[in-house]
Amino acid sequence: MKGNNRGFEIVHYKTLILSVVMILSACSELPAEQAIKENIEEIQSAIEGKSSSGVTEHLSSYFLLNSKMDKKGVKRMLMASFLRHQKIGIIVSNVTIELSETDTHRAVSTATVALVGATNFIPDSGRLYQLKGEWQIEGSDWRLLTLNWK
Repeated sequence: MKGNNRGFEIVHYKTLILSVVMILSACSELPAEQAIKENIEEIQSAIEGKSSSGVTEHLSSYFLLNSKMDKKGVKRMLMASFLRHQKIGIIVSNVTIELSETDTHRAVSTATVALVGATNFIPDSGRLYQLKGEWQIEGSDWRLLTLNWK
């Protein structure tokens, strides 16, 4: 009889371990809104750090800026801006994220962005933009599919 209890204990123990692993792996996935917000923060840091590849790694391979410029064009535009300005500052505010009700792999974000460029310590250019981005899941990551600004 004791041998049968030991087999039950092993099965119970394995089931308990499997349950804990499943719970922990479910907890490790970020909610969509949080993952997109982190991507936005990483894009902001990449722009301030003048890293075009740090920006483009968050863009879909099908990315379009204002329905015209693809991912390669964005990289060239960023590199030109980085050469023109010694320092770049960016402030992102009023971020909203809405998940699609019909497609769980898509979301739309909006934000207000202040972008400032400086040759030395004194800003020599600055603009305020209203951004609207469409995000989609590619693999296990959220990527920016389109970005439009006013």
